[in-house]
Amino acid sequence: MDFEDIGKQFSDLLTSKTSEAKLKRDAKILMAGYLSEIERLYKNDGLNRKDLAEKINISESYLSQVFTGKKPLNFITLAKIKNALQIRFRVNGEFLSQKKTSFEAEVLIDKLKENKRNLYAIEGDLMHGSIIYNQSANG
Repeated sequence: MDFEDIGKQFSDLLTSKTSEAKLKRDAKILMAGYLSEIERLYKNDGLNRKDLAEKINISESYLSQVFTGKKPLNFITLAKIKNALQIRFRVNGEFLSQKKTSFEAEVLIDKLKENKRNLYAIEGDLMHGSIIYNQSANG
């Protein structure tokens, strides 16, 4: 898949007309936020995707499908990853004004081109969250 294909997919996602398409788009954006942080953390810990799959007792193939967006990231898998990496998720919610709910597809495509190694580095106003390491064994 090249950047032109990726650009078309994101353009299609961001210009969705139906409410179901918009929900799917928002779900993918939320997943991307979690997955980019998870990937950053396991790589910083010297692990690769195969190591992570072994730690959470799922197939490497399934985990790759989650990271590429072909399968959804569910809360059970998220909890397994949280426990295996000993991380804590922090999610902050905020109301968005109507002015902040639209993306320019071209801006997002440019961000992807700048960051070829991490296609999950999506920035925007639709979601905000962070993952931090749990430094102590007790929590």
